[in-house]
Amino acid sequence: MASAASLQEVRREIDAALSLPAARPPASDRATGTIASASLEGDFCSLWPEAKPILEAIGGIIGIIPGLGTGAGAILKALTSLGDQIYGSTCNK
Repeated sequence: MASAASLQEVRREIDAALSLPAARPPASDRATGTIASASLEGDFCSLWPEAKPILEAIGGIIGIIPGLGTGAGAILKALTSLGDQIYGSTCNK
């Protein structure tokens, strides 16, 4: 069973991760529904190295939650793996 102190620490980590600004395309791109691939590559390539450890930490935390944790942890692990593949093929050219 997790202690109250460790749960509070987990809560602070999740709150910090959620407070990070979301990457958004410029307003003109949002209006038309298109995103320039160069802009997407630049945003993803700069964001992924910072986002990956946060997703891994959240996945590890969620993984210990009975019931919800198994499926959600596996989904986050799969998304992290997909992000690594995209980063490797797009950003490391």
